[in-house]
Amino acid sequence: PYERKMYNYKYNLIILGDIMVEKIKVNLSYNVYNLLIKDMEDFHFDIKDDTPNKNLFYNTIIKNMFEKHKKEEDLLRDKLSILLNNKIKSNTLLNEILDELEELYNYKIEDKTNRSHGYYISFRPSKKMEDIYDEIELNYLKNNTFSNYFRNIFNEYSKLSQDERERIVFKDQLKIIESAINNKKYLNVKLKNNSFEFIPYKVVRTNDELYNYVVGAIRRKNKLHYLSLHLFKCDNIIKSKKTYELSEEEISYFDNILIYGPREVERRTITTKIRLTKNGIRRFKTFYLNRPIPTEIKDNIYVFNASHENLFVYFSRFGSDAEIIEPLNFRNQMINFHKKAYNKYLNE
Repeated sequence: PYERKMYNYKYNLIILGDIMVEKIKVNLSYNVYNLLIKDMEDFHFDIKDDTPNKNLFYNTIIKNMFEKHKKEEDLLRDKLSILLNNKIKSNTLLNEILDELEELYNYKIEDKTNRSHGYYISFRPSKKMEDIYDEIELNYLKNNTFSNYFRNIFNEYSKLSQDERERIVFKDQLKIIESAINNKKYLNVKLKNNSFEFIPYKVVRTNDELYNYVVGAIRRKNKLHYLSLHLFKCDNIIKSKKTYELSEEEISYFDNILIYGPREVERRTITTKIRLTKNGIRRFKTFYLNRPIPTEIKDNIYVFNASHENLFVYFSRFGSDAEIIEPLNFRNQMINFHKKAYNKYLNE
């Protein structure tokens, strides 16, 4: 009464349809295994009760990494075809050469290291991905096993920076967001506690290459309220039919504030002067994470036009190597912070 597809994935028997008999088991190195677990947590890829949705996560990576690889392969083939077309008149010979080059490209991404694969993950192929599994088996598996092929995919995924991996995991959401930006369409965003119409302006990566934010605004009473949404929070989004138009002043605000990073969009920026010791200057050049951008440097005094939240998080670890000169309220905030720490150690 129903159609089922059966694959003999070398050593794994899997039935896609109403019944799935056996999971795919993939052995991984310690580093890759732990990176996948960490990404699941960092990207909030979980079910309603906060249990990690491992099966969906692994299938999502396979689908989006495969599509990424296929797109890169097609682009490479097109470029080579243009380069070779004038030199090789026979279409048959040209295609044979391109096929051979494609084989070399596929071989290149395989894991040929002798690293230990003492950790493993297991998952069931998603029924929605039947066509992808078909294509992999027919055109990409060659003499390889599915387990080895997927290990190559997870290894390649692990070599990307964290913000790149996030864009891979949320590729479908990113596509909707970028389409809305390009077509100046509102997004209907649904979060846990509320829903709203959102004007997306730009998808921005943080300077530390950790996360992606969707920067935009909510328009209320003809006034913009600026927001930066973490990409994983845009899981429930729909592109609206309604269009929007930003004024030059609004666009200018976005562009100016984004110099300091997407986290600063919702924060009030204040001009702040900080005196650094020689060691403080060395630490400022070394500490990259959350580092604010100075608008002026004169001798050992650094001027910032940034939020106090950002400056406090960054400079509170400098201790006596950074002194807040102004404004006074921020200076007092830093004094109280260090005084509390001093008193705690003193009392103990």
